[in-house]
Amino acid sequence: MAKPKKNPVTIYDLARELGVSPSTISRALHDNPVISAAVRKQVQALAKKLKYRQNTVAASLRMNRTHCIGIIVPRINRHFFATVISGMQDEAQEHGYTILIGQTSERIEREHMQLNAMISSRVDGIMVSPTMYTTNFSAFAQCKSHHIPLLFFDRTPPNGHHHRVMGDDFRGGWLATEHLIQQGYRRIAHFCGMLSSSIYQQRLAGYRAALQHYGLPARKRWIIEHELTAESTPRAIEKLLSLEPLPDAIFIANDTSALHSIKLLQAHGIRIPEDMGIVGYSNDPAGELIQPGLSTIDQKGYQLGRTAMQTMLDLIKHHDRKRTVSPITITIPVELIVRASSVRQA
Repeated sequence: MAKPKKNPVTIYDLARELGVSPSTISRALHDNPVISAAVRKQVQALAKKLKYRQNTVAASLRMNRTHCIGIIVPRINRHFFATVISGMQDEAQEHGYTILIGQTSERIEREHMQLNAMISSRVDGIMVSPTMYTTNFSAFAQCKSHHIPLLFFDRTPPNGHHHRVMGDDFRGGWLATEHLIQQGYRRIAHFCGMLSSSIYQQRLAGYRAALQHYGLPARKRWIIEHELTAESTPRAIEKLLSLEPLPDAIFIANDTSALHSIKLLQAHGIRIPEDMGIVGYSNDPAGELIQPGLSTIDQKGYQLGRTAMQTMLDLIKHHDRKRTVSPITITIPVELIVRASSVRQA
């Protein structure tokens, strides 16, 4: 005869075992500072011993919380966004949250669709890196009307009216351009992304500022705007090769376009870095595999992701306590990674 199935352990079982109230157990399991550290440790140890698992559906209904955070990104298959999401998930998981990911593929209508889906799913917070074409952020106002904390990361609105966690894109543009100048390059072109996006505006501004600081021209025709994809890069290279005189270096605002540019230029008989130096952006692992290795700007995606999630969890806590938080802006430092694509031999 089969043994009767044991009922799952509840907070009431834990409360009886320790001689405290169920509400104390609940607060201790959620690391509420109202409960002493010693009691929290005791409760969590017993919960682990008895293999207690929270009934998330019941808890969500009781607390009006899903413990799920929505994340909207342009492209999941980009190395940068993959590392950002990894950092977000690790931080969320440590605090008992799950994540829901939506991809826009750089299309504004999909951005709105994903936003509505997140709101309908009753997520506890929404984190967004907008499309490169998003200039009107009014659709996100509905987060406030639904009482859902909102945070932008990487690509952000240009004003300080929203919570933002972003990389130091101006500094990145400066470092990349300064490095090329210090290697002896003087006619430095720039492949920028669509300038409707904040990150490409800032990287371009850093490029221009470095050229001005070192007394070099920033010619308009040397700035080539495109989507920085594998598909758009060949046209950008054709435009570059038509310039007279030919630039002797390019700062390219992402590694996808930089990696393809190296191959396309080599196919035209241009030696990298002897004839043309190249610096990319985002430190894609493929940059170490190509010949020559790609110099790039490391955006610290994992760190940015964890910081953004920490900020969101803080916003949720403040929201639960009905506290108003002034707009937060956090900037993550970037780092120049030097490889052979930009180093001229002495």
